[in-house]
Amino acid sequence: MISGRWRALNLCNHLLKNGKGLALKYDTKGLFLHGIATYFEEESQRCKRSLETLVKTICSLHAEKDKAESVVHNLIIDWLAASTPIHVGIGAKILSLIIEDDKVCLSVAKKRLGDAYLSKPIAMVVDEDDLAPEFGVALSNLLGLCGMLVDHGQEDVVTKAIEADKLAGMILHPCQNVRAQCIDLLKTILDESNVDTFALTSTTSGRRKKAAAAMKKKVAWLDDDVKKRVLDNLCEVAKQDPSTKVTECLTNLALHILKKDNAVKSDNEKNKLATSLWKKTRKFFDYEKTEEPKEWERRTAYYDFILAVLKNLEPGDHPEGTDAFNFVASVWRQVAKDCRQPRIEAIGQEVQLLCEKWDGINRAAIKKSGKKKLTA
Repeated sequence: MISGRWRALNLCNHLLKNGKGLALKYDTKGLFLHGIATYFEEESQRCKRSLETLVKTICSLHAEKDKAESVVHNLIIDWLAASTPIHVGIGAKILSLIIEDDKVCLSVAKKRLGDAYLSKPIAMVVDEDDLAPEFGVALSNLLGLCGMLVDHGQEDVVTKAIEADKLAGMILHPCQNVRAQCIDLLKTILDESNVDTFALTSTTSGRRKKAAAAMKKKVAWLDDDVKKRVLDNLCEVAKQDPSTKVTECLTNLALHILKKDNAVKSDNEKNKLATSLWKKTRKFFDYEKTEEPKEWERRTAYYDFILAVLKNLEPGDHPEGTDAFNFVASVWRQVAKDCRQPRIEAIGQEVQLLCEKWDGINRAAIKKSGKKKLTA
């Protein structure tokens, strides 16, 4: 049954692409609507992928023929601008499917809804207290679309559409899909190639704008308060769900914090955010010290995070007294003891080897711990 549907979808896609004039002769809008309805009901991932290809083909043909007047593109924007979460979720999902190869979709969105075309849809689902499934689906699809927009250089649309502190709060959203999409989006935002754009962009809405006005200064969209909240919430999630997505997002956040300020500091001048980074992440390693399956998942995830951070820090770029050096020294003080646990011995030893590449790390760790000797 599934195989038959899959073959029929592939044949339909082939005919539209290669049949001369077929797309113009037949009702491709009707086929598009049927494809969308089927897509959201389809359980087979194989058929869903074929439906995605079919939808992309129809959108591409309409974009080529009608440009901004394309009936299917305007229909997608109708859904995105609707007042019901179900339609908003559909519009966001279809936009995220076609955005990579279809440039008309964004021009139609900007023409009809303005540059901040995601502001109204996101505000509708974010500010809603109703936890009905359709709101969770709409919000997760909108967050997925935001991630695609960041990948395609549309960061300004995201910063206008959602406040960073609200995004940080979504890490603990009751809907699992929203949490996952939020963490994915933050991982993209915190990536080295994107993060400076968000850290330098001024916030344009919400209570942080009011606070900035009171202090007569600009507040960055991604400021230290937001980073602290992201850190706290990611570590909270890691206690219950130490997944790869969480550790990758934490890694990007840690690298941004540790590389941002490379000045040598005294004990009295330490970066509070860098200090919190060590303390918070270490807590999810120590959480519930009992030998349960989840505990070893957490401890392994913690050292996956530490290993990823160390692999992306160059020892020669961060002299003693910098945030990065102090972080590595803190890791070095604990890793010898942690390596005694058989299940994390191998990864712990790899971390030790990376720590040893930092000149003066043993001296700094001894000074900090007050011990005479600190070795593996």
